[in-house]
Amino acid sequence: MQVVGHRGAKGLAPENTMLAIEKAIEYKVSIVEVDVRVTKDGVPILFHNRKLKINHEPPLVIAKTDYAHLKHYKDDLTTLEQAIAVTAHKTRLCMEIKRGVELAHIIKLVSAQLDRGESPVDFMFSSFSYASLKQLKAILPQVGVAVNESWSGVRAGYRCRKLQGEYICLNYRFLWRGYLKLASRGGQHIYGFTINEPKIANRLSKHGLAGVITDYPDRFLN
Repeated sequence: MQVVGHRGAKGLAPENTMLAIEKAIEYKVSIVEVDVRVTKDGVPILFHNRKLKINHEPPLVIAKTDYAHLKHYKDDLTTLEQAIAVTAHKTRLCMEIKRGVELAHIIKLVSAQLDRGESPVDFMFSSFSYASLKQLKAILPQVGVAVNESWSGVRAGYRCRKLQGEYICLNYRFLWRGYLKLASRGGQHIYGFTINEPKIANRLSKHGLAGVITDYPDRFLN
């Protein structure tokens, strides 16, 4: 069973930062997962929410704010380029593309890495947006895609087949033995989120769970 560091290692360091990624690598995760958005000036950054909250000031909308301005208020703000550099040759990087994000700058960055000789298997895209995954798959077919789904394994499986993909990330509360076995037989690899208790992961792994997405990769070291 693979271990995926959620937002780097959210439970061990500030999420989506270099420190969180380094923590995940320290605990030998198979995949580091991060959230990706794009700033007004076209810089792909690691950030979960649509807005950056600032004390006593109006929040900044990521897509409408330049990178330097965001960095002024969040000094550990990490770019996707930095995340790629730190994970290179160490672990696979899964980029969760948030809904509504402009993809062109992300595609350009990943394409440049591939042109430099990086292996496509070092990268993976995931998203709750089927439209985004479809566009990414069309332009970068060599990079794997993972369908994110909150509750419907049926919908996730359908989208995965349409994309000719292999990976599904599903809320673990909606994973059950029959579904896991059927998905495994169909060649789909199911990852459960967010699982922070090894006993839950171990129980589901007996029925075909391929990986656990966790805030605490240290708990799964063995």
